[in-house]
Amino acid sequence: MKKVCLKSAEILSIVFFVLMWFYPVSCKVNEEGIKIVPVEESSPEINEYSVNSSDNISVYFSKKVSVVESKIFDEEEDFSHEVISQDAEESENLWKIDFVLNEPLKAGKNYELYGIVEDETGNTLTFSLPVSGYNERIPSLRITEVRPMYTKTSKSVTVDGEKSKIDVFKAEFIEFEVLSDGNLCSVEIVSAYDGEEKNLMLPDVEVKEGEIVVVHLRLCEGETGGISELDDDITLSTGYYSSDFARDIWFSNSDSHLGDKQDVVFLRDSQSGKILDAVLYSLQAELSWKNDSMKSAIDEIKNQEKWNFINEEDIYSMENAELYGKYRPMKLNNQMYNHPLSFNLYGLYQNKNNIKRAKKAFIFESEKSVLQYATMFGQENNITVASCGQNLTSYQMELLYNNGAEEIIIAWDREGQNDNKSQYVKKFYNLQKKYGSLYTLSFMYDKTGEYLDYKMSPTDNGKENFLILYKERIRLYE
Repeated sequence: MKKVCLKSAEILSIVFFVLMWFYPVSCKVNEEGIKIVPVEESSPEINEYSVNSSDNISVYFSKKVSVVESKIFDEEEDFSHEVISQDAEESENLWKIDFVLNEPLKAGKNYELYGIVEDETGNTLTFSLPVSGYNERIPSLRITEVRPMYTKTSKSVTVDGEKSKIDVFKAEFIEFEVLSDGNLCSVEIVSAYDGEEKNLMLPDVEVKEGEIVVVHLRLCEGETGGISELDDDITLSTGYYSSDFARDIWFSNSDSHLGDKQDVVFLRDSQSGKILDAVLYSLQAELSWKNDSMKSAIDEIKNQEKWNFINEEDIYSMENAELYGKYRPMKLNNQMYNHPLSFNLYGLYQNKNNIKRAKKAFIFESEKSVLQYATMFGQENNITVASCGQNLTSYQMELLYNNGAEEIIIAWDREGQNDNKSQYVKKFYNLQKKYGSLYTLSFMYDKTGEYLDYKMSPTDNGKENFLILYKERIRLYE
């Protein structure tokens, strides 16, 4: 038997051949010499990506890669420009590459991030990712009204001397006040009742502090006046609940939105997940949420630092009566005895015929003031209602409109005038903006504090002082 002796170099060659046969590898030349790298048959994959700012996009890959080429495309304007990419860094078992743009992307505009990456073994991945420009100017917003009900009625109109009936669509809407300048792009309306799949994304529109925005959640077939006001002219929309003093935004779908009985509704920055404002409402007698989606939405709200939920025991304690107010529902044997204040006006049933005859109505805060007015001027002349607080909804104002009121006098308590006069007057202006085109509005307001003490109603200090306040009431339309 012939003995074969192999040199070290020959042995290495055989080992390398065997490795290549049973375990495919590739060679890579670097500063230290030849590096043997195992060949992986799978190409790199994209697991997720995010737009972090107007000029930064992060893409997460399944393995370490380097960028061969990258560009950002604007199909609408047909241009592209280079993108600066950073080295991949490991992040939670993925490899992240930040793509830095030379020019910021416009908020809400659609682009495509195109690129080619290569892993250590030479496998490449070509990708094209749809991205939207990041909105760095999300405004502060406060929800001021939610109408969860949809109704279809008809009304008589006269055209060229002939009477006819037309359909009137009263769609669900959400109203909010703008608290700081910004852009509504990337702000979404979320309803726990509807589910995340029915979230509504607000359009790219510039808004200013003090604006009132009414978002109509559906545009029904046959509704001709539903025009979204995305520029400076906010008088275009003529659909129901539109206002020449508010910016109207319409969503062109016929789907129902919001829960009739209960819901958790909030405005959310879809980019960061930050909740801007939220409203929780329930018309149920029992204090319970009917499905898991609402409970999850409440948990999401709780996780935001600025949201505080109070215990039921604290609400009903005598010690906290001043803190939580007098309009608290009564609870007996675990049963709630309450009614939705925003859909009622105290005294309307008794006084609607008087209101229709006078074409005028006073709105007080408390039920007591309605009774005091009847004492001073007689029940047969009583043209007052109470809203049980300083919040007035479109539904309540519609109740007065349907009962013939053409002039409305707001007669709130002195509460608020002492603490923050400018905020109190601002409420008057907002009401004028919303309803000034429907009614003649005026506001009873003790400017000097001569006639009413703190927290007094305009009817608390006698008939003579009431008539003085009525005569000196504020008319913003003049």
